[in-house]
Amino acid sequence: MITKAIRWLILLAILVVLFPYQVSAAGIGVSPGRLDFNVYSWGSATKTVHVFNARDSETHYKAYVAEEYEDWFGLAPDEFSIPPQASQEVLITVSPPFLSFGGETYLYIVTTGSPSPLGINMGIKVPIHIHISYLPLLVGIGIAVLIVTVVIFLMKRRPRRKGGEVIQQD
Repeated sequence: MITKAIRWLILLAILVVLFPYQVSAAGIGVSPGRLDFNVYSWGSATKTVHVFNARDSETHYKAYVAEEYEDWFGLAPDEFSIPPQASQEVLITVSPPFLSFGGETYLYIVTTGSPSPLGINMGIKVPIHIHISYLPLLVGIGIAVLIVTVVIFLMKRRPRRKGGEVIQQD
């Protein structure tokens, strides 16, 4: 009896270790269960989410993000149907506005059209963390300042000419 319980605990531990980023609820499964985007300013980043239909019938889904971040994200597709016991890949692209800060939001995936046996549509939310790096922008500004400094230095060192003769500089 104890060995059987230990086997189940070991199996459960292995599953938790191998599949830590999967979220599921009421016939909807999503993997990964959390999205972390690292994006440069002026850039974009894309990740893939797999949506699983664990129901016995084809189900229609809609994917969206919170309204305050909807201009930052592109979802392809944002509405789709999945046959029973199958999955659908959804591409999520984040393109934050210039000089914006990162943030936290959620990817919402909800059923539409065919409610659950309880008569309600089900959904799941996946946390999204956005980290924006301004390193390329800072490096560009540093290079521009360096070039301007070198040009000014070279212009000051260059002797001035007036009508063909060199004017002494002190």
